[in-house]
Order: sequence, then C-alpha cells, then structure tokens
Amino acid sequence: MRDWWLRTLLVLQRPRPVFVALRDESRESLSDRAEPIMAIVALAGIAVVLATGTASHLMDQNVYDPGSQYDNVDVAIWALLAGGIIGIFGYFGIGVLLHLPARWLGSQGTFRRNRQIVAFAATPIALSIVLVPLRLALFGDAIFRTRCLHRCPP
Repeated sequence: MRDWWLRTLLVLQRPRPVFVALRDESRESLSDRAEPIMAIVALAGIAVVLATGTASHLMDQNVYDPGSQYDNVDVAIWALLAGGIIGIFGYFGIGVLLHLPARWLGSQGTFRRNRQIVAFAATPIALSIVLVPLRLALFGDAIFRTRCLHRCPP
C-alpha cells in the first residue's frame, strides 16, 4: 500500500512509471491504490471549489438578508461537501469523457483504469490545496469576502 502513496507524489516528477503501474489490475493492486485515489479526488474537488468565485463571496453580508452570513465552520462544511461532490463528479464524469473516445479509438483499457488515470492526472490540482492555509495566514477570512462596491450595509 505504501508504494501507491509514494507513486502519488512520484506522478508529479516521473508520471510514466505510475501510469504503467495502473495496468496491474490484480485485486491486491486495486485495493492498495483505492485510498490514494480517494484522497486525490477529494482534495482536488475541495481545491476546485475553494478556487471558484462562489467561495470568494461566502462570507459577504447579504444586503437583503443580513442574517444569512456564513461563519468559518459553515465555510469549512461547505468546502467539504461541495468539494466531495465536485471531486466525485469529476472522477466519474471526466472518466467517461476519457473512456468513450479511447474505446472508440481502439483502447483495451477498462473504465476503472481510465477513471484512475483521471485521478492521478488531478494530483497537481489536489496539491494546490496546500496554498489555502498560506492564503488564510496572509489574508485571514478576507479570501471569502469581496469588497462591497455599492449598497453596502453600514
């Protein structure tokens, strides 16, 4: 199992051996790489959600409903739930978008392998999540607020 955790980081430096290792579809290999793939998918989904424009407005005070402002816990829960949904959708949705043309072009790969290719290709996106604590340290919760340009409450 430790080999697949190391391959998860190795995919950034030398991706070819990692993608070649995906050809091993033995039960042991499949179970060993399940956790790293799940971690990549979840972290990539959370990173994508936190990079959206919606995240930059979460803590804004609503002019029409001042009691609807999110707090830090709400933002964390939103990021986990929305990130999980986006990660799963990306894993299966983009996996289908890779699998169908690949089969049409004569690939012998399985849908599972194509999904796992998508997961390991998303490793740089998943690692971008390490920038969030840095942004929080520099700017605080201002990364979830925008400047009010008009009709701002006092």
